[in-house]
Amino acid sequence: MRLVALASGTEMSSTGALLASCSGTEVAFWAAGADDGPVVEFSPHAAPTTCVRWTSNDRVLASGSRDGTIALSEPDGKLYDTLGRPTSEEAAPAVLCLTWSPGSRYLAAGGADAVVRIFDLHKRQLALALRGHASAVRAAAWSPNEVHVASAGAGGEILLHRVQDSVAVVARARHAEAAGDEAAAVHKLQWSPLLSGRLAAADDAGRVATWDFGGATAPAAPLLSFGEHAGAVSGLQWSPVNHHLLASCGRDRTLLFYDVTKGAHVRSITGDAPLAALGFAADGLHLACGARARNSRRPIPGSSQLRTPLTPPASHHRAPRRPQRRHPPVRPPRRPERAQRPRRAPLVSAGP
Repeated sequence: MRLVALASGTEMSSTGALLASCSGTEVAFWAAGADDGPVVEFSPHAAPTTCVRWTSNDRVLASGSRDGTIALSEPDGKLYDTLGRPTSEEAAPAVLCLTWSPGSRYLAAGGADAVVRIFDLHKRQLALALRGHASAVRAAAWSPNEVHVASAGAGGEILLHRVQDSVAVVARARHAEAAGDEAAAVHKLQWSPLLSGRLAAADDAGRVATWDFGGATAPAAPLLSFGEHAGAVSGLQWSPVNHHLLASCGRDRTLLFYDVTKGAHVRSITGDAPLAALGFAADGLHLACGARARNSRRPIPGSSQLRTPLTPPASHHRAPRRPQRRHPPVRPPRRPERAQRPRRAPLVSAGP
């Protein structure tokens, strides 16, 4: 597992071959595992970029900005399209978070005006506007079954919107009230790709919690709650191959790993700069971590020791095979020649 400090926002492609980062108005693509500079740098927005998200096939990167626009860029940095352009003289609300539907046809954007807007990428237009928040929408996550969109606001509320059939808010939860603490903005939401209905949330007070939204009623309290971070949690993601493993990073320079089956914090790594974002590769063995130190691209100390302890046992899942070393081909000994059997006629004639 390799962690590299990149920039204020980080998103790893599903193949793990390309990293996207944003800092200020600049978006950059990096070759995963390389110590060189970015492969491509470009500025698709006039105002600071707030978030970046790859489609499921890694062909398009969506980036949101405080100017209210969403840029769709190709892996070579070429601008593909722009969504959310203001139709009047009024300034568009800032885009604070993005989440793709699993099929990458729809893109949900959380705005500073407390609205979640869903765009249809086939029609290149706004499809839905989800309301219900009393404050800016800081985080959004599309469920793996494409039925629900979870969103979180600056006041700590979490809403579950049904976006298929009849559109409605079907569940509400208060991230801070469950712990009996003061409200804090929820900046991160992540659905588990392996546990149905399981949602992880993290806030500015350093709290990480998991919720079960798989039942018929809204959960009254989180399943688990962790408070190991000493500052705001800036990154949160489930392992794509190990349903026990959840990771978070924060401005306290720590990267933490949790076993959600045991309900315990199992590992921590301390970096040399405040951490701003993280993302797993599809193999579950590589993790990119963004830092606020723009000029730092050094591996975080201790990261090279994580591969074995964080690899789940074979009883839980089958880990991807490692590539075998290539050796010169060894030819088997020649067998003694046998009498050749007459060839069978083909089932379909090759021609007249």
